[in-house]
Amino acid sequence: MTFLYNISEISLLLENFHTLLDVNICVCDNQLHDILSYPLLPRNTWFDTKEIQREANRLKGSNKEQNSFIYHETPQKMSVLIPIRVHGTPYGFVLVNQERHEGITEQPVALSHEQWESACSLLQNSITSFLVLKQINREKEPLAQQIEYFITNNMIESLSIPFLCEKFSLSKSTLCQIAKVHYGVGIAKYIKFIRMQKTKELLLDTNLQIHEIAYQVGIDDYNYFTKMFKSIMGTTPLHYRKADTIH
Repeated sequence: MTFLYNISEISLLLENFHTLLDVNICVCDNQLHDILSYPLLPRNTWFDTKEIQREANRLKGSNKEQNSFIYHETPQKMSVLIPIRVHGTPYGFVLVNQERHEGITEQPVALSHEQWESACSLLQNSITSFLVLKQINREKEPLAQQIEYFITNNMIESLSIPFLCEKFSLSKSTLCQIAKVHYGVGIAKYIKFIRMQKTKELLLDTNLQIHEIAYQVGIDDYNYFTKMFKSIMGTTPLHYRKADTIH
């Protein structure tokens, strides 16, 4: 299932949980590709990627209705894998991580197992509401889905606002209104978001060169592509790929 992400709503939710519990949070799709994270750091620097992949595959293969959490705790770190399910069908995952560092006075608040269960349940329910229930309501809005589908499958195009307006016979104001209502951000920012999502997927799942990935997501200027990726992810595309390889 393809979700229409309201970026501003989900980002605010993740930021609030981060502020409350001092945790890192990453929302992933069913293939463990990042959707959004807070703080904006590569998810593969927080988690053992191979271990998370094994646990995610196990949860996806389970027919159980319950949304059980998978905990991995060490003296320095607590990591939790939270499945997002509807009637037993997995839709995605939320990864939560809290790190403790020796020698630092201000440590994250240590939560009991019961507190972790409550916090994860609340986060699970909130994310489910944003990603699943709102998606069901939006199925009645096919135009927003058509625009998202076109952007996702035609990133090699310029995807300028005039181009999209002509493609869908829309005025600029109508296109911008659709983006604000259904994606939570302006259309230009949403296009950039989709391009970065595809970039991360290609970096982790293919052996394409960086300049080839830039071309695949519709950015001909390699330097601009690298700067844009770093401004969003806090690291270069090459370092993002290497971090995943290390894990």
